[in-house]
Amino acid sequence: MQERNENMPATKDESKNGTWRYQKLITHPITGERVFLRKRGFKSKREAELAEAMVVSEIVGLNDAGALPFKFVLDDFLSYKSKRVNARSFEKISRLINGYIREHVEKYDMRLYSASDARRFYDHLIDEQRSNNFKNQIIELLKSVFRFAETMHGLKSNPVRNMEKFKTYKAKKNFQVYSIEEFFKFINTFSEENDYEFSMKLFFSVLFWSGLRRGECKGLKWNDINYSTFEIRVDEQFIDKDPNLGRICTRVKTENALRSVLVDRRLMSMFKHLHNYRKQHPEYNDNEFIFLRQDRTIPFADNTIDKRNAAHAKKAGLRKIRIHDFRHSFATMNYALGADAKTISSQLGHSSLTITLDIYINMFADKNHARVSLIEDAKNKYLDNK
Repeated sequence: MQERNENMPATKDESKNGTWRYQKLITHPITGERVFLRKRGFKSKREAELAEAMVVSEIVGLNDAGALPFKFVLDDFLSYKSKRVNARSFEKISRLINGYIREHVEKYDMRLYSASDARRFYDHLIDEQRSNNFKNQIIELLKSVFRFAETMHGLKSNPVRNMEKFKTYKAKKNFQVYSIEEFFKFINTFSEENDYEFSMKLFFSVLFWSGLRRGECKGLKWNDINYSTFEIRVDEQFIDKDPNLGRICTRVKTENALRSVLVDRRLMSMFKHLHNYRKQHPEYNDNEFIFLRQDRTIPFADNTIDKRNAAHAKKAGLRKIRIHDFRHSFATMNYALGADAKTISSQLGHSSLTITLDIYINMFADKNHARVSLIEDAKNKYLDNK
């Protein structure tokens, strides 16, 4: 007999006119009874997921005055997250819950979890020999679990809502950047003798002129390029070393990272030039990756990118900067040319303007000194003319 899948996500039922269904095998947290849940005919994935959550709550008796075991909520939270975040993020969430949260809260009924219990958990974190930043990640995750319980299971009391964070001291961010002149020295060392060499040149050009992350650049496909609007659609990333799955192409990390990046005509013409090369290949299709290895199977390997970066920097007589520093170069170059911080943040795909300001605080500080100098010049000019 085929074993039922306990964690099958809501799926589209092609045999039922494309409607959605759910199926879930659960274990009652009190009695230990195994219950198989399944229902078809939902109009959307979200509708199926909400129905699944509600029936699970009803089966285990969580909508009445009964218990709300912490263990059940943690398992349900992980099941929920497994369908909504990429593999790398889910691995981190699972590691923090199973390694630092579960053993301290699993014995509790969540509805009876008190401020005193929360304080004991916090006191335990104080004794942990980990950084305050790491401890804050655990606190934020615990708060997320409680918010999830409030939304999905009707929890009324949230004793961790105002749990204080540990103080952190941000180290000065050190990164190096290329100026436009330095980048041209760097990129002019690349060959254009064949489509692979040209694609390598284009790859580094995209990093510098668009600010894309390495994985986002590797995840680009031909149907992401809009030649008429000069935009690059960013919705996927290719990861070489996912902790669970190895090399994978997955959705970008956050909703803000899902974006369209406007680029200049020269960069777009480079895309078109390589595209014309690729269209001549018998196996070409619009959904293939742009930056393919020489065997045309998957995108460039990270170690290949790193080696080419170091080799061409040396050939150009420049210091080597990290691959992520090409992204920093994009931001500093655009700000120096007059772009505002909000536009830069949007093009970088940051989840908030605060992140951009925090990363580039020294750059904005320099601009602030320039602002004061301009005020002084204006004052002096006015006073000298009186």
